[in-house]
Amino acid sequence: MVAIVTHGGVLDIVNRFVRGNPLDTPRDFHIPNTGLNWIVAGATGWHIDAWAETRHLDHGALDELDMA
Repeated sequence: MVAIVTHGGVLDIVNRFVRGNPLDTPRDFHIPNTGLNWIVAGATGWHIDAWAETRHLDHGALDELDMA
């Protein structure tokens, strides 16, 4: 498994490439901040397993420390 962190503009191009959509068509998918996208290279080519997952945000931020 490889994790890649990138900008939404790159994700736009990746989604279009995998789905075979030209760059001049309107975007028909969401690119949320901190969304997770699972793209797989298989024997038959690239495919999207999951796109724009944000369930990991439902639990709130875990970066707050209890300083009491």
